[in-house]
Amino acid sequence: MLEVQYSSELSPSLLTPNPNAISLQVSGCTRSYISADSRIESENKLKRLLLAVMAIVATAATTNAQEYPKYEVYGTYSGVLADIDVSHATIKSHGLDGYGLGFQYNLAKYFGLVAEFTSNGSEGPIRDQSGTFVLTLDTRVNVLLFGPRFAYRTKHVTAFGHYLIGTASRKVGYDNVPSVNTTELAMGVGGGLDVNIGKHFAIRAVQFDYVPIHSDLPLNSGGGNWFRNFRYQGGVVFKF
Repeated sequence: MLEVQYSSELSPSLLTPNPNAISLQVSGCTRSYISADSRIESENKLKRLLLAVMAIVATAATTNAQEYPKYEVYGTYSGVLADIDVSHATIKSHGLDGYGLGFQYNLAKYFGLVAEFTSNGSEGPIRDQSGTFVLTLDTRVNVLLFGPRFAYRTKHVTAFGHYLIGTASRKVGYDNVPSVNTTELAMGVGGGLDVNIGKHFAIRAVQFDYVPIHSDLPLNSGGGNWFRNFRYQGGVVFKF
């Protein structure tokens, strides 16, 4: 025989029945079941637990996604081994000192876009390897480049490589010959290494680039060729 009835569980203080307890008696055996209200309360607790877990996972994912700076600004010392290649002289290259400025916008942890400017120059007597006076040189090279940069980031260092393209304005004058000024196509292919000093600051230990500059200057042997320059940079990086 199947009989369903409310149990008469009495509160010791109030002597009232507990409506949430239901007993099911089947052939003399009695089993207790949780009421609908108790089941709904348990389901609500489970939902709140799941929402809490999802919130923790989302927070962790956001934190991981922001483990790289969105913007980087840097200033450097720039040294260029410039391709002079004066047609009537025995000198082929000359060191130029200067500075560099750059801005990097990172689209992802390992990829960003770079705008970089360097200015290098020299004015004074040039001597060959034997110390013999060759000529008085007045030259300056300003290079503005843009392009992609790929980075490998760790806690302590960031290694990077890039291929940049843009323009270079170049002034070359020597002895009593008037200076010649041109603006030509330029490229920068290279990479470097930053040493991280905290979350928002790094030392650019080294950046080396091969910087060819197209030129039609008459000073360049053969004309219509490329000045093949090599550039070093080192300085500081601010990360935001």
